[in-house]
Amino acid sequence: MGRARRGLVAGFMLLAVAAVLSGCYLPDKFRAEIRISRSGAFAVTYEGELVYAPLYADIVQGKLSPQEAPEKIAVAERDLKRDSGFKSVKSLGNGRFSVSYEGTGAVGGRGFFTFIRRNADILSIKSRDGAMVIRANALSAVDGQRLMRLGLGMAGEFRVTTDAPVREHNAAAVRSYAGYQIYIWQIDNPLSPSPRIVLEGPRVSG
Repeated sequence: MGRARRGLVAGFMLLAVAAVLSGCYLPDKFRAEIRISRSGAFAVTYEGELVYAPLYADIVQGKLSPQEAPEKIAVAERDLKRDSGFKSVKSLGNGRFSVSYEGTGAVGGRGFFTFIRRNADILSIKSRDGAMVIRANALSAVDGQRLMRLGLGMAGEFRVTTDAPVREHNAAAVRSYAGYQIYIWQIDNPLSPSPRIVLEGPRVSG
């Protein structure tokens, strides 16, 4: 394959990734945990990197001038900092950020929480009809392969710690500690199974 054709194929791949992940962040080199009680009260922590996929694609494709790239990176950094849950946000270049996040809340009988936000969903908690569903946003196998070919990783560890009864889960390991169960997922790459766990939760009467 000639150099021009390889460049064209890479360009199409980047466009496809940007289209699929438009407005989205990818987690990488992270440790994340959701601690949640059977009442629906929760605390979320995330330590690691976030990659803003559309910005990464634009920079790698050379669509941004040397002056534009830092401006776009600064805009994305300010966007993350708008959420008070982010305790620190530091640019690593190319749309990649090192972040520390802590958030708390409650989903109660009916409620919804997303990290980072609804249009950039990495982790979510949804409570309804006596069940609390915690899941990570899933990528298709095709999109996962595209990301890996472009050098975008997605590696880390995710945990759910709870005292609520568990209906189902796909965690790789489960541990007990002081009356709590700890469900652990090791994410190796974008093709790893997407974490999901369903807990017994509070019901809404009436």
